[in-house]
Amino acid sequence: MPGATTIYDLARATGLSPSTVSRALRGIGDISPGTVARVRDSAARLRYRPNAVARSLAVRGSDSFALMLPDIANPFFPALVKAVQLRARHHGKTVLLCNTEGVPEAEGEYLEMLASRQIEGVVAMGLAITAEEIRRRVGSGMKIVALDRAAAGGSAASVQADHRAGGWTATDHLLELGHRAIAHIAGPAGLSVTTERWEGYRDRMHEAGIEPGPLAHGDFSESSGHRAAQELVSCGRRFTAIFCANDLMALGAISALRSAGLELPSQVSVVGFDDIELGRYAVPALTTIRQPLAELARVAVDLLVGLLHGEESPEPERLAVELVVRESTAAPPRLVVGLGAPLATSGIAPRGGEDVRSREDF
Repeated sequence: MPGATTIYDLARATGLSPSTVSRALRGIGDISPGTVARVRDSAARLRYRPNAVARSLAVRGSDSFALMLPDIANPFFPALVKAVQLRARHHGKTVLLCNTEGVPEAEGEYLEMLASRQIEGVVAMGLAITAEEIRRRVGSGMKIVALDRAAAGGSAASVQADHRAGGWTATDHLLELGHRAIAHIAGPAGLSVTTERWEGYRDRMHEAGIEPGPLAHGDFSESSGHRAAQELVSCGRRFTAIFCANDLMALGAISALRSAGLELPSQVSVVGFDDIELGRYAVPALTTIRQPLAELARVAVDLLVGLLHGEESPEPERLAVELVVRESTAAPPRLVVGLGAPLATSGIAPRGGEDVRSREDF
């Protein structure tokens, strides 16, 4: 109806933002009772009546944002999704979940769909599209926050754990226990988290005056960790510990090591990364690097809300990680009997015979 009072009229009358007015009218979010009363008094005085069509568009647009992630089956991501949803609710916003499988084409299709529905905010975990494509989207008005994994070329605002410090800390823990032959199971080549966790491992080994141990790659799944550990056992180089780039690969590695007749942690120690719940109940319980999920979610959602309200994009933020020591790590054996036979015979290096000591092609 022409001349009808809108949310924006109420915002001007109360001196509040339209999103605050909307939340106050619906009784959601962290709004003081005084503010709620002021908004509702103004609504009654100005004879405000919610418009069903406008409300539908608001729910799809300004009161919603998308959460894009590469693998809903990985237990780390559902835990992070839950934390994001809780923080979004604090802001009176709903979250649309987009599972991309890490495929650039799927990401592009989702972004087109979101733009057509007037949803301009996206929290993205592990964007695979190019920096040029991200910048084009941002230039057209899309607000993007990269969570957990930085966007290509720093093309979007980002918040993530300090992955390099996590790799350094995991390796430092093993060195403190007395390990010197430490292998690494890295994530997929080309991902920033893969590179940074490996760099932390490499830098701590070099700081100790030790060359990095044998290296194998996985794809962050349990099965790939199992295969990678099998590669390490047959690679021809000794090791008494493995730092795995995530917990799922660590759990797969533990299974493979057991199948090879090795005892944990008396013969081989294993450290993971993420602190997923499954790791607490593994046998032995998994030593790992904990990412601060609640804080990551809080910072990412607050950052996105700020961007949607016209704030400038801040510098990338990195949050501290924490070592969680459980039963999968211990001092190394005095004699590497269990590893000597299988490692001394084959002479086969991981990844098709490459010199793993000099691999830096992440």
